[in-house]
Amino acid sequence: MGARSDRSRVPGRVLVAAVALGLVAVVVAIGLAGGGSDSSSPAPVARQGKEPHRKQGKATTTAARPGVAMRLAATAEVWVCLLDAKQEPLVDGQILEEGAETGPFRSGSFEIALGNGSVTMLVDGKRADVPASSSPVGYRIDSGGALTALEEGERPECE
Repeated sequence: MGARSDRSRVPGRVLVAAVALGLVAVVVAIGLAGGGSDSSSPAPVARQGKEPHRKQGKATTTAARPGVAMRLAATAEVWVCLLDAKQEPLVDGQILEEGAETGPFRSGSFEIALGNGSVTMLVDGKRADVPASSSPVGYRIDSGGALTALEEGERPECE
């Protein structure tokens, strides 16, 4: 019986080692699968929204960055076209549902066209005066954060 119990211990150790390796392989596979999907799933707007949170420890660096910051929050459904100083779309003709937020974005200036005035616009952390309107509106925001209303033909166009 002594020899028989020695034989049963060796396969037991092998079994424990195999189970442990299997568990490690499963944890690694889950980690790789979860990590891959997390890094590819955020939209560019989502990444831009997270960047300032990662840099909060460098408040002096963020404050010293040139340009103006903008954040939008829809108070009702609103179509948005937002261009940066290089006329590159930051929000390319998207509809924001009530309560949706986007940004913050940073640029030397902005041009924005809205399907209506159902938006709260924060420019450098201060609420900009966007009158409620059921008609389309547009604004130019300069490097100092000042808003200038744009006429219909001056407003940016997005797809």
